[in-house]
Amino acid sequence: MEKNTRTKNILLVVLLVAVLTLSISYAALSQYLYINSTAVVSGKSTVWNVAFTSVSCNTSQYAEITTPFTQAATISDANPATTLSGLSATLKAPGAQVTCAITVKNQGSIDADLSTFTLNAGTVSVTGSGTNQSADEALVSGNYIYSIVYANDDTVASAQGQVPGTSGVDDTIPAYDSTDPTASERHLTLTISYPDTNNTQTLPDNDVTISGLSTSFLYVQN
Repeated sequence: MEKNTRTKNILLVVLLVAVLTLSISYAALSQYLYINSTAVVSGKSTVWNVAFTSVSCNTSQYAEITTPFTQAATISDANPATTLSGLSATLKAPGAQVTCAITVKNQGSIDADLSTFTLNAGTVSVTGSGTNQSADEALVSGNYIYSIVYANDDTVASAQGQVPGTSGVDDTIPAYDSTDPTASERHLTLTISYPDTNNTQTLPDNDVTISGLSTSFLYVQN
C-alpha cells in the first residue's frame, strides 16, 4: 500500500513538471509586435506661405497719393501680408499716373501656381457730382486705366509685361530656396492712371470718384 502511494506521488510530480514545462515553452514561443508612429501636419507658415512681401508706389504727371497702402510701412519678408488695402490717389490732370511695384513671394516648401486672377474682383463705382454729373461719369468711366501686369524685372522673362493668368504665361512661384531667395518671387506692376490719349483728353467739370478697384489672386499647390 505504501509502495503504491509512493508511486502515485512520483507520477503526480512528473505530471506537474510536464505541465509547467509546457507552459514555459508556450510563453517562450509567444511574441508581441508593436508599431509606434507620429505624424505632424505642418502649419501653413512653413509649408504653404504665399503672400505680398513688399509694395512701393510713385506718381507722375500731377498725380498725388493722398493715402498710401496701409501695409506699406511694415510689410517685409518677415512680416508678409495677404491683403494690400487703403491706397487712395488723386489724378489732377490728363496723363496723371500712380505706379506701384509689388512683390509676391513663396516662403513655403511647395510650389505655388496661380489658379485664378480677377482684375476688378469687386464692384467698381464711378461717381460724380454737381452739374453734368452723368457726362462726367461717362467721361471718366471710358478713359481711366487700372491694370496689373508682371513687371519688367519679373523673375520669368517671358512673363514680363503680361497679365497674370493669361493663357501661356508662366504664373508658378517656386518653393523657397535659401540659396536663391529671389527665385521664389514674382514682381508685379499696378497702374492707376487717367491717360492723355493723343493730347486730347479733358477733365470732368467736377470731381469723379472711382471706388471699389479690387483684384484677387488665388494660388494653389502646384
